[in-house]
Amino acid sequence: MSLRLQILIIIIVILGLLYILNLIRKNKLDLKYALSWLIVGVFVIILALLPKTIGTISNFLGIADPMNMIFFLGFIFVLIIVLSLTVALSIVSNSAKRLNQKIGMLDKRIRELEEKE
Repeated sequence: MSLRLQILIIIIVILGLLYILNLIRKNKLDLKYALSWLIVGVFVIILALLPKTIGTISNFLGIADPMNMIFFLGFIFVLIIVLSLTVALSIVSNSAKRLNQKIGMLDKRIRELEEKE
């Protein structure tokens, strides 16, 4: 990997991390969702600073080409993000359903009390 490419990758990742931190600061993104992105960003910076590391790790794991390992790690990361977002969506959906049920019961109770008066 050329020095120019390393510098470009590091600059892009740092800008991305700053953007994520800004979203956290403005309360537009929860830290629990941003944490995986922050960890991946730091990991990418380390790999950009030590480019032979990815080759060593891929050889150790028996992956023929370091680029295949990068794609594999990216795929795993995307699966983890999709799973975590699916869990979060499920929790929010169940919460909304319970809130709607409570609102319905309260609305019914209010109507019953208004009819008694």
